[in-house]
Amino acid sequence: AAQYANDPHEGLAEFDVTWKRFYSRTPAYAVTALTPHGSLRWRLKDLDILVMNDPAVSKTPGIVVTGTDKFMNIFLLETIKREMSPMEFVETQFSLVQKYWPRAVCMEEVLFSEVYSHWLRREMLIRNIRFNVLPYKPPKDKVKFERVSVLGNYYAAGQIFFHADQKEMIWEFDNFGATDNYHLHDALAQGEQFWRPAVLVKEEKEKKEYLDERFEELDPATGYSVM
Repeated sequence: AAQYANDPHEGLAEFDVTWKRFYSRTPAYAVTALTPHGSLRWRLKDLDILVMNDPAVSKTPGIVVTGTDKFMNIFLLETIKREMSPMEFVETQFSLVQKYWPRAVCMEEVLFSEVYSHWLRREMLIRNIRFNVLPYKPPKDKVKFERVSVLGNYYAAGQIFFHADQKEMIWEFDNFGATDNYHLHDALAQGEQFWRPAVLVKEEKEKKEYLDERFEELDPATGYSVM
C-alpha cells in the first residue's frame, strides 16, 4: 500500500501515462504535432472533423471535437464537460458546427431519436444551418467501461493527441479505471465507429482533375481511351 501513498490511483488506472501525446496551435495552423510521420501542420480544412456527444442524464454531458488527418492521427480539437440544460446542449451543437464545420455530429441513437431529433431539426430550419447527424449504436456486447477501454489501442499506438489546456480530458485519461467520471472518453469512444482518414482538399482536386482528363480521352462511342 505504501507504494501508492503518493498517488492512490496508481495501479488502478487503465491507460499508461507514457501513451500521452500533445499537439499545439499556431495562428496559421489549428494543429502542429511531432508524429512518426514527421512534424505535421494542419489547418481545419485538412482534417476530417466530428463532434461526438455523450449527453449524460446527470446534466453534465461530455462533448469532444476530433480532427483526423490523412495518417489517422486523431487530434482532440475541443473538449467540453460542464453542467448544461438541454437547451444549452442544443445551442452548443450549433456553435461547434459553425466553428468547425464537421462532417457530422454524432449522438447516441436512442437519446437522439427520443429527445433531440425533432428539436435539432426544428432549430436547423429556424437558423437555416443544416448538419449531418450520425446516430451512434453502442455495441450490445460491451458495457460502457469496455467501450472506453478500446481507446487504449489508439492511445498505445500514439494516434490520439491532446492539447495541454484540456485539463478535464487529461484528468479522465489519468484516472480511467479509478473513477466513474469519464463522460468525455465515453463520447470519444464513439469515434471507433466513425473515424476515417482525411482526404486533403488539394489531393481531392488533383484526383478530380486527373479523372476529368482521363474522361476527356475516352471515345464516347466505345468508352475506350483514344490515346
